[in-house]
Amino acid sequence: MAYIYRRKKYYWVGYREGAKEIQKSLKVTSKDAAKILLAEYQLREARHYHGSNAILIDKNLQGLFEEFIRVRSGREKTRKWYEYCRDYFLEYCVDKNLQRVRDINISVIEEFYHKRKSEAPDGARSNMRALRALFNYAVKKGYAHSNPVKAVKIEKSVKKIFRDLSISEVKALFAAAKMHGRAYYPLFATAYYAGLRASELVYLEPGDINYKEGYVYVRSKKENPIKDHQERKIPLNNRLCKILTALRPTGKWLFETKNGTPRLNNLNREIKRIGRIADIDVKGLRLQVLRETFGSHLLRRKVSVYLVSKYLGHSSVDVTTRHYAHVPIEETHEEINLL
Repeated sequence: MAYIYRRKKYYWVGYREGAKEIQKSLKVTSKDAAKILLAEYQLREARHYHGSNAILIDKNLQGLFEEFIRVRSGREKTRKWYEYCRDYFLEYCVDKNLQRVRDINISVIEEFYHKRKSEAPDGARSNMRALRALFNYAVKKGYAHSNPVKAVKIEKSVKKIFRDLSISEVKALFAAAKMHGRAYYPLFATAYYAGLRASELVYLEPGDINYKEGYVYVRSKKENPIKDHQERKIPLNNRLCKILTALRPTGKWLFETKNGTPRLNNLNREIKRIGRIADIDVKGLRLQVLRETFGSHLLRRKVSVYLVSKYLGHSSVDVTTRHYAHVPIEETHEEINLL
């Protein structure tokens, strides 16, 4: 079904023309005017389907989810996310006696969204993102004429100011890690001194650290495709260089377990445990906090926001400035060894 949405100044319309989905600007700023124009596109779609020989392929919802997850979720994390959405949505559909893809319309999606929003706002938004992708796939495969999720207004989440640690808290955390978490200390230090994401950390290989030229190479791998496809080189901090030089990895991964597998599990639990030993507030403390602290400490030391954005692997400087809006930003470059 055709739908309207606002993009910057004007309202836009999304509609289907045959098998092709089209989005175009209506060149109007009034929502009432956009609704009038929307009716024309809805009528155009109705005439097309009424006069066409397009017959939907009958598909049950369980089968749609299984097919979609099999085709679209190459990574285990992605698969689990879709399965998480599937479980909630199918439970709701069973209660409503909805079994087929053709049974799902805008009203069903709206009711499901508001029910989930009352239970868990973040979970509701996550479910809707997954359902949008699911029904895009259903339209493409001929199981549905249009995507009902697109017509449902989803409330944006409030962007909260993240937590970052003070210099004294970082020192206390690392001192405790040296004594009570030696297996995790090099990984935590790399999170802070290089600002890596958790997935980038655990899949680092010894060859990704160039000690001669002095940089950490974050590259896309089969196990971990880089977010936004932003491969990058991060200057190797002097302190981090000493910490990593002392490691003696024998397998594929820099931070490996005794079994030679990536150290994937218990990272957030361990950083909280060590945080308690260091006598710092562990509320909200997780591995991501060290990455956030890397960015905020550099900006507070007046390192260029353009460099910080590049080091963090953000898709644009705008992402960095929005994320660190509470941090005073100066356009003066200083060395990363200020950390």
